[in-house]
Amino acid sequence: MDPNRIRVNWRPPAASPADHYSSGTRMDARRTVRYALEIDVRYAWTERGVERESRGRTRDMSPKGAFVVGPVCPPHGSKLTMSFFMPTMHGDSQSPQVQAESQVSRVDSSKNGRPTGFSVTHVRTILCAQ
Repeated sequence: MDPNRIRVNWRPPAASPADHYSSGTRMDARRTVRYALEIDVRYAWTERGVERESRGRTRDMSPKGAFVVGPVCPPHGSKLTMSFFMPTMHGDSQSPQVQAESQVSRVDSSKNGRPTGFSVTHVRTILCAQ
């Protein structure tokens, strides 16, 4: 095996209650597997003509989307820009920065109705050179 090749065994996150219907049958509409990947993310959007920005942390991610936990959640349907640094692998000195243009596809709320996180679908992603 090539010593420069990195092998990573990813596992999808465990099923959440949102993945189940009352019949108990698992229904997951995702077309790609999301990977448990917790990284810091900065996100910005416009709400009622006012530019807003916040920071959060991903819970999981895929090439097509992510779930973000943060103190402020953009409204469902909002278009936002996201910026995050991918983790380094195998002693790399710099981590690649990713910028994504995304749309909020779901906002999760706690029992008291306060938003706790949101899902986004990436419209476009850009890997930025450092």
